[in-house]
Amino acid sequence: MSVLPQLREATWSMHQQLDRRLARSDRFTRTESYRRHLQRLWGFHAAVEGLWGTIDWAPALADIEERRRTHLLEADLAALGSTHAGLARCPQVPSCRDLATALGVLYVTEGATLGGRHLLNLVERTLGVTRDRGASYFASYGARIDEMWRRFGLAADTWCNDDERRARAAQGARAAFASIEEWLCGEETP
Repeated sequence: MSVLPQLREATWSMHQQLDRRLARSDRFTRTESYRRHLQRLWGFHAAVEGLWGTIDWAPALADIEERRRTHLLEADLAALGSTHAGLARCPQVPSCRDLATALGVLYVTEGATLGGRHLLNLVERTLGVTRDRGASYFASYGARIDEMWRRFGLAADTWCNDDERRARAAQGARAAFASIEEWLCGEETP
């Protein structure tokens, strides 16, 4: 059985709660709110991607460098007249102490590319940004989003091939959802 359905089941309620909290905000309909949202996303990705260097991804996922997205957020912020200089990084990112846990964390960031397609359409319509100017993060892999998701799923299945690794992946995914929800929707963020 594929590990992705198990990760989806383990995080479903957390995912739904995050989606509800994000939908209740104006972050995708007002430019300033959108800019603040991108700044917070940068803080999360910069912190999480900073941990990736401590993991040996080679046994499962050779294309980890291609999956980094802080540079896309930096380009989007620049297109909106902002910068990432001086931005806070999320202080409570999930630990990536082993490859299975790291794959669980990556499940959340890679899953965001799927939802990003829908948000791309929304922000293009409401804010006038485009995949080339201000919304490259949501465009992420472009036409290759499904391919990259499939490759991630194969890597997760290959590495998380026993109950212990699957449990650690689920733990990493739950921790990532908890961390990103608090970071994006906590009191300090309108």
